[in-house]
Amino acid sequence: MQFDTFLFDADGVLWREQQPLEGAVELLHGLLKAGKRVIVVTNNATKSCAEYVKKCQDIGFTGLNEQNIQSAEFASTSHLPVYLFGSVGLQKLLEAANIQCFGTGPDPIPPETKTFIADLPNLNLGVPRPFAVVGSFDIHLSYAKVMRAVNWLRDDTVPFLLTNEDAAFPGPNPDIVIPGAGAVTSVLRHVSGRQPAVMGKPSKMCWEYICAKVGDMALLDPRKTVMIGDRCDTDIQFGRLNGLSTILTLTGVHSLADVERFAGQARSLLVPEFFVNSLAELLPPQNAHNDPSNAKN
Repeated sequence: MQFDTFLFDADGVLWREQQPLEGAVELLHGLLKAGKRVIVVTNNATKSCAEYVKKCQDIGFTGLNEQNIQSAEFASTSHLPVYLFGSVGLQKLLEAANIQCFGTGPDPIPPETKTFIADLPNLNLGVPRPFAVVGSFDIHLSYAKVMRAVNWLRDDTVPFLLTNEDAAFPGPNPDIVIPGAGAVTSVLRHVSGRQPAVMGKPSKMCWEYICAKVGDMALLDPRKTVMIGDRCDTDIQFGRLNGLSTILTLTGVHSLADVERFAGQARSLLVPEFFVNSLAELLPPQNAHNDPSNAKN
């Protein structure tokens, strides 16, 4: 099958930290040269689109611009700011869309518990009331932030949004688990009792954002679109839920043993159609058409 649109996850697929993974630069350059639509779809909301473009340029993906990057975002017509349980990078992304934010960075509390409890009446947890609470990856996770967020979420008219539910993400040392946005925001869901709307993979909302970025849903034919990722519970499930072809690359989070386990548990949405050891296996022979037919099923 010939694909018109190629969706790639970033971390663990195209690169790890500042190092491109085997075959990634060559594959993307070849696809762009062949006139294919290439979109990097990342759940990592620690950077703005402009910062992702700079990273791509710095490490060799020179053909990519902001139209090729899909990160966590949402639209708001409210004049009220959102409470952002997340990174400065995501704040820049939202503010570039004229969405004002507050809450990023440290939110310290007094070291003495008794002092903190005594000061609770003066914390003004409900002022100013935000338009929404947006949860994401936050290295400054704190008790005070959780208190603010869950108290605003007691108001059912305040939307509760998550950029993604990734439990962890790959880092430079495969022996160290790095908790992701899903890990740090699970406390908000548990304490508030609210179910959030998820903006990133694997949600259908993410596919709608991609179509909006392209400009017309009719331009993106799911039957001619392939999702290439390293996580079965985000990338592969995203593809399956939205009718896309799916390829798992074994350079990141999930392995073939994981795929076999998911298949044995009848979790078909987590099972890819194809797999490759790295993107290098998708590079075509010289003078061949660019098609991921080298993937194994």
